[in-house]
Amino acid sequence: MPPELIDVDVVHSYARRVGDRVRLVLTLPADTALEGRRVWVRLVPKHDAEPFRVSTDLTRDERGWRLEAYAEAASLTPGLWKLWLRVGKGGPLPRLQAVLLMSDTQPIALLPGRRTRALMAEPAPR
Repeated sequence: MPPELIDVDVVHSYARRVGDRVRLVLTLPADTALEGRRVWVRLVPKHDAEPFRVSTDLTRDERGWRLEAYAEAASLTPGLWKLWLRVGKGGPLPRLQAVLLMSDTQPIALLPGRRTRALMAEPAPR
């Protein structure tokens, strides 16, 4: 069975550098079962780096749930990082429909939304 997927609001979610850390702000739907739970964001690299999790500050507003988390920028190597939630101790581990793009030379970016799939095969090198 595939993991549960949680949408991330495209307009009100973002990532940015704040000194030596990366600030993640994620807005999730109001019907996400987070009431009275401790929540962590789990960052899983698409490369050989080690995954880790960061604690979040969780609030509810008119848009839904707002999660705010900080990660040490030095821990986030360049590349794509998948985002998961850990809801409660030993609780479910749903996948967020967003990835964090880290770079040493470019601004960082939170790319929310459904994952796209290539329709054509990559061309052979010349």
